[in-house]
Amino acid sequence: MSFKIIATITLATGLAAAKPINAPQSLNNLLGQGFNGAVVNGNKGNGFNFIDGFNNFNQQQQVLQIQEQNLQISNNGFQQQVVQQVQQVLVVDQVNNGFNNDLNNLFRKSNFQNRFQDVSTVMLVVQEIQISVDNGGRGNGNNRNGNDRNDRNGRGGNNNNNNNNNNVFQANIFAQSAVVANRGARQTQTIMVFDSRTLIAQDVLRNNAFGNIGQVGGIAGATGVLNNALPTKTAGIQLFGAKPTWSSVAEDPAASLGGIWQSALEDLQKGENDQQDNQLNERAAEEEKKKLDEAAKGENKDAQNKEEQQKQEQEQEQKKQEEQKQGEQNKDEQKAEQNKDAQNNNEEQKQEQQKADEQKQNEQKAEEAKQNEQKAEEQKQGEQKADEQNKDEQNADANAQEKEQQAAAEVVAAPAQNATAKA
Repeated sequence: MSFKIIATITLATGLAAAKPINAPQSLNNLLGQGFNGAVVNGNKGNGFNFIDGFNNFNQQQQVLQIQEQNLQISNNGFQQQVVQQVQQVLVVDQVNNGFNNDLNNLFRKSNFQNRFQDVSTVMLVVQEIQISVDNGGRGNGNNRNGNDRNDRNGRGGNNNNNNNNNNVFQANIFAQSAVVANRGARQTQTIMVFDSRTLIAQDVLRNNAFGNIGQVGGIAGATGVLNNALPTKTAGIQLFGAKPTWSSVAEDPAASLGGIWQSALEDLQKGENDQQDNQLNERAAEEEKKKLDEAAKGENKDAQNKEEQQKQEQEQEQKKQEEQKQGEQNKDEQKAEQNKDAQNNNEEQKQEQQKADEQKQNEQKAEEAKQNEQKAEEQKQGEQKADEQNKDEQNADANAQEKEQQAAAEVVAAPAQNATAKA
């Protein structure tokens, strides 16, 4: 059955100075009337106090929970000694470098939160530890074979080595901790990063460093003042006997950001470049002043142009109104003229219609007269025809009577003729 090693340690390493971030205040209010031009950096106001925040790194207690259930080494007989030495290395390193370790985690958190603002990132931070234990299990690493120094750049795989000649067991152990960035986001991703430092037990534990923690003349920062008001932090450390792997591996941002911060802090603390920086500021201020003057002239010119433009717009508006008024007047006159023309046209049309009606009446009368004449002529012709017909009838009757008389005469004359003949 595996077991846990719990080591309670005190973080009291040296504090790196940090500049405050707070609302600007007048120097008189900040330093009083006796201000002589020199100030001491501090943090005053209602904003977040970064100095207190960094001090908390040093004053906060932390518990390391070493968990070995995933640790497998080639020689199980050294399992307990290996875990014990890893514990001592991590404890001493946290005492000596606790502030830097926490600052590295701060770099990791801020970097991944800035890169993935809508995602929580779980960083599996893996650190390689090169251990060397003898068969006595003393764990101080004094008998370690120096050839193992070639492994400081970090080797993958299982590098356990049992040096039987020196009764020393050497191995590369990997300690993994979890750091969460942007906690509480809806999505979560898990990424593995590898700490750029390799902890070498012989170097970390030299001069009985673990035994001297908290002792007078012991290792640096071991007797710092604790802040009991702060909650105790607990770091769970998972141990592996081989280099672990994950589906997504990223470069450790602490490796680059640490150097950047160090360079920036050192430059801020130096004074030899102040004169050059101030001259750059003066030249920049001169350029800014020129631009402000040009902008002021431009504003005056813009104001004049605006005033002239407004005047032109007013004149154009007035001219437009006058043109509109004249146009309406012309429109009214044109409409009146059109009405007059329409009235005259109506009168002319009325007269023309009247003339047309009279002409039509005259034509109708002429047509009626013509028809009456034609009827009279037809009547006259009919009467003449009737007279001629009557005359013809009378002549026919006369001829008939004459023929009848002639026939009668012939009838009367016939017997006489017959008598004459007989005679």
